[in-house]
Amino acid sequence: LFLFLTVFIIYLSVNSSYVDVNKYQEDTGKRLIEYLDNSDSNSIKDMYCTKTKSECENLDEQIEQLNSILGNNIDSFGEIRESGESKSIRKRKITKLGCSFTIENVCLRDGQECSITISSDIVNTEHPECVGIEIIGVHYQDKSKDFYIGD
Repeated sequence: LFLFLTVFIIYLSVNSSYVDVNKYQEDTGKRLIEYLDNSDSNSIKDMYCTKTKSECENLDEQIEQLNSILGNNIDSFGEIRESGESKSIRKRKITKLGCSFTIENVCLRDGQECSITISSDIVNTEHPECVGIEIIGVHYQDKSKDFYIGD
């Protein structure tokens, strides 16, 4: 068993085709919550991919809207769950790895509850400008309150 595990770890490191998507999602979700707790618009913007930052004309205003509603207003949050994953592999190397995930049961100090969805590329060797968050969605039971950042 030890020999198998050692060979498997060496195989993964040599081929660098393994990315821990769950860890990425957990870390990214918690970082976003932390930045929202601190109303840190600059750090939230830094999480976005270069493509979204250059193509979304009013990204700064959208992030400010996000901060005005959720900034320093999150009391607690639930699980961070994967919603989807896409992967392209060429010559045993990951060339594109994208995911979407949801931070569930975000309870706000003002009594409201929402969920936050995030769509992101973790790896994109053909279009490195797409690595990072593409879009964040904030969803309420009352769908008319939903809004998107990076749209």
